[in-house]
Amino acid sequence: MYTGTVSVCFRVEDLQAAVRFYEALGFSEVEGGMAGHSAVMHRGSARLFLMNFGFDSLNFRGADAFEVRAHLERAGEHAPGTAERQDDGGTQWLTEDPEGHVLFFNTHAREMTAEHCAGEVARILAAAVQDLADVGADEECIAAVRGVAET
Repeated sequence: MYTGTVSVCFRVEDLQAAVRFYEALGFSEVEGGMAGHSAVMHRGSARLFLMNFGFDSLNFRGADAFEVRAHLERAGEHAPGTAERQDDGGTQWLTEDPEGHVLFFNTHAREMTAEHCAGEVARILAAAVQDLADVGADEECIAAVRGVAET
């Protein structure tokens, strides 16, 4: 079951200080967000969303919230909240895991297109190259994944 790409979302008091901190850990800011209120950062396959609003959560992008909810129900898992259709045709569902951690399934209609999915595949493969380099994989392994990423 595809649950979407996952980002850790942290609410921060000082966005600039948080960005500097995570840059020192090797993250790169890839999107500016909303007028200085948020920053999207990546390091290999890790995705981090920093914001000075909202709440800490895991954000799942790219999956149909109705399908994810139905999958959990079939597995006998209860998760509160109701999946909803967004105005643009996407889906969203705000729920919690059994320990009370917030999960937000949020997918815009454009994220369900073949073009967007192709872009995600390219991003994931590029991130895999970085992850392999970070863990010290040999150059042959990295080159093999890079070759797939470039096709």
